[in-house]
Amino acid sequence: MRNRLFLQLMGVNILASLIQPCNQLIDSILTGKYLGQDALAVCALFLPAISLVMALSAFFSVGTQITCSHLLGKGCFDEIRSLLSTSFLSSSVFSCLLTLALLVFPAQAALLLGADAASGQLQQTISYLQGYAPGIPAVFLTNIMLSLLHLEGQKKLAVILSAVNLSVNAAGDLLNLFCFRQGLSGMAFATSAANLSVFLILMFYFLFSSRMFRFSLTGFQVSQFRKILHSGLPSLTYYGSLVVRSAFLNMLILTRMDSVVLAVMAVVSSFTNLVDAAIGGTGDAMLLLGGVLYGERNLKGHRQLLKTALLAGGLLLLMVTAVSCLASVPVARLFSERPDGTFVSAAARAVRLTSLCFVPDVLACVLKKNIQAVGRASYTSVSNVLCNVVYVCVSALILGTLIGSDGIFLSFTVCYVLILLTHLGFARHLAERTGWKGPDRLLFLPEDYEITDDDIWSCTVKDLPGCIRASEKVQDLCLSRGRSARVSHHLALFTEEITKNVVTHGFRKGRENLILLTLLFHREKIRLIILDNCARFDPKRYYDLLKGDEDPAGGTGIRLTIGLADQVTYTSSFNLNNLMIEVYLNPEKTSPEPQPKDPSELGCGTAESGEAGQCRG
Repeated sequence: MRNRLFLQLMGVNILASLIQPCNQLIDSILTGKYLGQDALAVCALFLPAISLVMALSAFFSVGTQITCSHLLGKGCFDEIRSLLSTSFLSSSVFSCLLTLALLVFPAQAALLLGADAASGQLQQTISYLQGYAPGIPAVFLTNIMLSLLHLEGQKKLAVILSAVNLSVNAAGDLLNLFCFRQGLSGMAFATSAANLSVFLILMFYFLFSSRMFRFSLTGFQVSQFRKILHSGLPSLTYYGSLVVRSAFLNMLILTRMDSVVLAVMAVVSSFTNLVDAAIGGTGDAMLLLGGVLYGERNLKGHRQLLKTALLAGGLLLLMVTAVSCLASVPVARLFSERPDGTFVSAAARAVRLTSLCFVPDVLACVLKKNIQAVGRASYTSVSNVLCNVVYVCVSALILGTLIGSDGIFLSFTVCYVLILLTHLGFARHLAERTGWKGPDRLLFLPEDYEITDDDIWSCTVKDLPGCIRASEKVQDLCLSRGRSARVSHHLALFTEEITKNVVTHGFRKGRENLILLTLLFHREKIRLIILDNCARFDPKRYYDLLKGDEDPAGGTGIRLTIGLADQVTYTSSFNLNNLMIEVYLNPEKTSPEPQPKDPSELGCGTAESGEAGQCRG
């Protein structure tokens, strides 16, 4: 189930990640064809500014996503609400201040980007910046809401939003070129309008339709902002280092080569940004699911996830590399007013050279995102700077001096191979201290992880006989580990009652129905996790409805489970029902929200849940 979930999430992430690069690609193609090579060079100059906006927005969105996935794995919903309010409020204030600064000081910002006043680049860069700046707050808030959308499993909405963004941007670009004729300023305004359109749709969804997440204007907490800071710092350093990389390469090209190479860099950047969507989509799926599994302490699931991510990402980018080499000339022609000539040949060669970095890039990205998911933010930040500043800039300087412009584009492959070797070296270093061996070293888990293979058991259930077999296995496992007969019986009872409920009332004909059971033995508690892919159903909400029912014989399984367990937590994430049941081994340990034990509430019978047309009792 989790492998399929990863592949689905990977595909959705790739589509969502295509929004920004597709907009940039559309802008670059239309700019090159209708506004000329000089305007395309201005787009290349503006790349560091776009990277800076993405760096700051990713700080909030990724920091929120990682912290939220950890809290989901632990079942801490109250903290999630305050986390989201803190993220939304702080990012709103920051993005508005950034927009104001760029609108007040556009000339200074353009000069920092390297615009040349004598050639007319300065005024063109100012125009582009003034059109782009109003959409910055929408970028910040949209990225946060998109990360939450993935947690909810709203795959269709994410795809629709991608289509809306591309359509609005393309329509705006064409209106600008053939109707309003505002040049680069109009192209940038079209991008801002596209970002604002997606933002408004997402705001409407989270205000009125989301079942999982809610925002509040009074929920800001400094402690939650610290968590966002810690989790989001690696993404800030990643995109921040891209700003430095773009600025350094632009400077290297302007001082040692001609302007044609700068225009070629714009072509390569626009094309590789599309490929980065595939790489980033793979890495983000690893980051999101890896964070949840790390929060659950699900070692087997985490191990299988990493294997799937490396294999799927490697194969996908190997195919992309082959296609890029074969289609390099048609790609280059998209950006040129003339189908032949020196510019097309140079751009096609640059695309082929750059495509060599795709496979090592995705492998390094998956490992880095896993490192980030397990909370090693400091190393992730350092590796971002090493890869995007030290390795690539030094390689570009040396290779550019030796072989000219080819060295600039080969430096990307060198830097990703070096950072992949750095990750492997870090894994070996950690293993000497933590004791993890073999492939498990690549999980980068801490020494106090607590869970081993012997502490985890999982199985899938597809029918009613499977429910009985799973229940018996749970009881046998608990007894074999020295747990009391009472605890063992309760966990077996929970397993049988809940899984029977799902099979009886949740399974539907004509689709593949699955239940995934996971049993984790912690030092002070046992956690039973029941995942199913049926229609959304919240047992805790149903239990609250049952409490007001005059018939005490309603909802046997749910009454027994919530009545006897120490802690029951329900989440609906990734379009899956996720029920976490905890039984504490220390008699003095109590749950954060004590569950009722009144025997009068533990009846039997049926009742209507009113949720998704199901009656699970």
